[in-house]
Amino acid sequence: MPGAASAINCGIPGFPFTITDEKLGSGADALGMKVLSNTATGERVEIIWESGGNTERVRLRSPTTGLLRDVLQTNNNNATAVRLNQHYAGNILLPFANRIRNGTYNFFGRAYLLPRNENTPGVRSDALHGFLFNRTLAVRDAGCTNATGVPSVYVTLGYRFDGSQQGSSATPGWPFKLDTALTYALSAGSLSIITRATSLETSQALPWFNGWHPYFAVGSVAQARARVELDSCRSDKSTTGVQWSHITMGEGAPRAGDLIPTGEATPWTRFDGSTPIGGDEERPSYMDDEFKSTLAQKALSTAAVCGPYIRHRIHDAGGDKSTIVLWADRQHAVTQIFTGSQELWGWSAIALEPMSALADAYNNGDGLTVLWPGETFEGIFGTAIE
Repeated sequence: MPGAASAINCGIPGFPFTITDEKLGSGADALGMKVLSNTATGERVEIIWESGGNTERVRLRSPTTGLLRDVLQTNNNNATAVRLNQHYAGNILLPFANRIRNGTYNFFGRAYLLPRNENTPGVRSDALHGFLFNRTLAVRDAGCTNATGVPSVYVTLGYRFDGSQQGSSATPGWPFKLDTALTYALSAGSLSIITRATSLETSQALPWFNGWHPYFAVGSVAQARARVELDSCRSDKSTTGVQWSHITMGEGAPRAGDLIPTGEATPWTRFDGSTPIGGDEERPSYMDDEFKSTLAQKALSTAAVCGPYIRHRIHDAGGDKSTIVLWADRQHAVTQIFTGSQELWGWSAIALEPMSALADAYNNGDGLTVLWPGETFEGIFGTAIE
C-alpha cells in the first residue's frame, strides 16, 4: 500500500482513536480501505482508497440518544457493487459533479466532449459525476491530532490527473493536469472531508467543481417519518423568509427530462423541518431536485451571523429518532436531493448532496471555479449526528 503504515495507534494516554487497514469484500475482488475508529464509542468510518475515496460506512453516536447508528446506506461489504459504481453511493465527485449536458462544453473558446455515461434513450445522454470514482488513490498521510482541543484521527488520500486522453488514467474531454487531496477526519460524533485541488498546469486555466454523493439511511423515507430541514439561518437575523431557490429543470423533471437547469428558479420554503417527504412506503414522493442558497456565499456579514457552515438536517422519526446533519462551507451553496432510492432499488435513504456549483456548470458557469496555473481550491463538508 502506498505511503502509509498498516495501522496507527496514537499512543497518547486516553486517546481513543485508531487507524487500521481493512478490506471490503473478500478474495481477488476485495478493495483496500482505511478505517478511522473511536474505540471508546464504537464510531467508525470506512474509506475505500482503492475506489476513489468512497465513504462506504459512517457509523456515529448520537449525543442525544447515546446510540450508534449507520449514517450512510452501505454496499453491505459487496466489493462488486462498489466496482460497478452502484448508484454512486458515497462517491467523491470531481472535477465535476452532477450532469454536463450531452457531455459537451466550451471553455475559453474551445469545445470539449466528455464520456456520456448517463444514457436514457430519447431523454438524456450526459456526462455524470466526474472521473474520480473507481480510481486508486495514494495514501499520502495519516495521523492523530488534538490541536484545537478536539481529538481526532485523519487520513489524506491523493490523486493526480495527468491530462491524458487515452489509457487507464485518461480523462477524455478534460485534458488538464490537477492534483487532488482528500482529508477525512473523525472526531466524536462527526466526520469532515476537506478537498484540495491544485492546478498543475503551467500556461492554461482549467474548469473545476466538486461534490459528495452520500445516501443518508433513514428508518422510512415516506409518510410522516423523514423530514428534511434546509439551513434556515438568514444574514438579516430574521427567522422567516426565503433562503433557498428551487432550480427549475427542463420539462418532465424530476422523473424524466434532461434535469439540466433552465436559468429559472422559484422560492422554496417547504423544507423547514416540519413537512415530511410524503408518499407511501414503496413510492415515497419522488424528488431529484436542486436548490441554491440565496445568502451571499462569502460575505463577512453572513459568516458573522450564520457561522461559516451551511447546516441541513434529516429528522429520522422512523429510526432511532436522532437527527442527521449534513454541513458544508459556504462555497458549497448548492444542494441536490434525491428520494427515489426506495422506489427504484429498495434503499430507505435520502441522497442529500453538497455541491460547489450547479449541474451543468461547465456550460452555465454558476459556481464554476476556474483554476489558473498553481491556483488551489479548498473546501470542506461533512456529517454529524444530533
